[in-house]
Amino acid sequence: MFNLIDQQNANADQEAVLKSNLPWEEKYRGTDLDTIILHRNVEKLFKNAIEMNSFGNYILHSGAPGTGKTSIAKAIPKIIGAQSLFLFGKRDSEIIDMIDEYAKYSSPDGQPKFVIIDEADKPNKPADFYRVLQSEIEDTSSTLRFILTCNELWRIPQPIQSRCMAVDFGAQFENEEDAEAELKEYKTRLFKRLMHIAKGECDAKGGTVDKMLVANIVNEFYPDVRLMIASMHRSFLENGGSITGSIPSMAPSNTETLFDMTVKFKAKELRYFISKNITFCQGVYRAFGDYAIDRLPEEVLIPFGIALADAMYKSNHQVDQELALWGFLLNVMQILKKYAPDWKYGI
Repeated sequence: MFNLIDQQNANADQEAVLKSNLPWEEKYRGTDLDTIILHRNVEKLFKNAIEMNSFGNYILHSGAPGTGKTSIAKAIPKIIGAQSLFLFGKRDSEIIDMIDEYAKYSSPDGQPKFVIIDEADKPNKPADFYRVLQSEIEDTSSTLRFILTCNELWRIPQPIQSRCMAVDFGAQFENEEDAEAELKEYKTRLFKRLMHIAKGECDAKGGTVDKMLVANIVNEFYPDVRLMIASMHRSFLENGGSITGSIPSMAPSNTETLFDMTVKFKAKELRYFISKNITFCQGVYRAFGDYAIDRLPEEVLIPFGIALADAMYKSNHQVDQELALWGFLLNVMQILKKYAPDWKYGI
């Protein structure tokens, strides 16, 4: 008879199969302090909080995506066995309603429950949302702990910041003399983590891993660990189970063509070109930005930089990467029309 143990084993096998088919950046999302590679000061803070079971409210922030903010926010409740509510991509009113409902019931063991608000710097109606959120944080202090993640801390108003501990996931160095050594130590730990992933995947397919390529990927995409892993996955697929060759990135000619089509407002041709020629859309943004910054007129650089940073962050959450890239380049066209309507490239 198919008993409960058999059912549990079958469920575990099915979960393993489903996980094996995930993109690597999701498959290897860290779940604890061993697999989420953090800067030492951040790691120490959360390690102590976990060991002492002492938590406040947090705002986890960094200027770049893929640094472990969401991963550690999800991991903390699991590590200590606490309940959690994860909120992302919902309307402001839905978030507040869900927090209200969640706060009605205390944890059976009296331990605080966690509310995780991902991308908390981008509500639909900031003034209204943050005003109500401030009240929620104050009124539920005995039962809830809030963890907010964001890339742009300045968007979070001071009343919210004053009720939370802001934790910077970027590099924090005591002084310039220590900066190089500390950064090297952090990248070394990233390299070891990536090599562990690469070896496991390539060994299973009888492939090989070029250590120098993995090291170059760390340096190229730092601090975005998610993009590092995605880049390795692409190399793995392109090389039939090995991670070798050069860093998957934009060919210079493709960057030039994308820029030329964008500044000449060739929207339809741009869409077709992306579909036919761009296989690693997430690798486009940095190359395009580096190329464009020296060629765009001065008056568009600020809105262009903001749009680029926003697009790079959002690209990690997009289902259709081609459409997301096309949308970013269309946004660049709008910026040019608004801020430099008389500018003509090459004239």
